[in-house]
Amino acid sequence: STVQRLALELTGSMDFRQSAETLRKTTSIDLSHQTVHRLVARVADPYLEKRDEAVKWFQMTGELPQSENRSTGRILVEADGVMLSLQREKARKAEVKLGISYEGWRQVGKDRYGTVNKLAYGDLVDSDTFWAAMTLKLHEKYDLSRIQHMVLGGDGAGWIKDGATYFGAHYQLCRYH
Repeated sequence: STVQRLALELTGSMDFRQSAETLRKTTSIDLSHQTVHRLVARVADPYLEKRDEAVKWFQMTGELPQSENRSTGRILVEADGVMLSLQREKARKAEVKLGISYEGWRQVGKDRYGTVNKLAYGDLVDSDTFWAAMTLKLHEKYDLSRIQHMVLGGDGAGWIKDGATYFGAHYQLCRYH
């Protein structure tokens, strides 16, 4: 529906309360933030379940689904974690693991560069599951067997170094941490 599409677009850049307020101010739609959350969940939940099944299948079998089979000489991957405080959970904090990959850089202005073919992935899972899911994300676009050189940069956390082993990548300590 149009309402669901609008809610999805808004929640991509703001929280549920702000999305509900924006809908209320700019349209005749008056929804609570909980309703906006439920609308988004109707779309997100089936996608997340499908992704979780694909990750489990890959971890069990090692089989990769169809790919765009894009070929590139190298892929650069950066990984980091962000600690979040949890509410109403036994654990007080959890680490969201984040990964970004790209083929290189291109000049976008004077003394400014942007990444080429950037992919991003984030999840609140253990190291093995994160790297399996990141592999699937990369494989959607690339034929991973044809990548000649992969560099994984990070702050030295063990789970990031595990990713270098997972991909057979060269690990590079990120000096900006």
